[in-house]
Amino acid sequence: MTILDSILSTEVIAGIIIISGFAMCIRSILAFTNQATELRPKLTKIESQLGNLCDSIEGRKVRVADLSEVVFPLKDREARMRSDYDQMIKQELDKEK
Repeated sequence: MTILDSILSTEVIAGIIIISGFAMCIRSILAFTNQATELRPKLTKIESQLGNLCDSIEGRKVRVADLSEVVFPLKDREARMRSDYDQMIKQELDKEK
């Protein structure tokens, strides 16, 4: 029974657990590096697209600001015209009654 006792000793079991833990860590790192090499080109492509979009945003912000200045008075005029139109429709309905 000394062989069985020595195999089931705390040190041997702890050693097996530690070695299996190291093996799992190494396996996870290798799997991650394989995935990273596959994903790196995709990430680079997405980063370049994002950079292009960010560069084009500045010009578009200026254009939106300019168009907002043009549209704001038109919105006010449209609201006034709509209220006048509603009043005219109401008057016509009252005349028909």
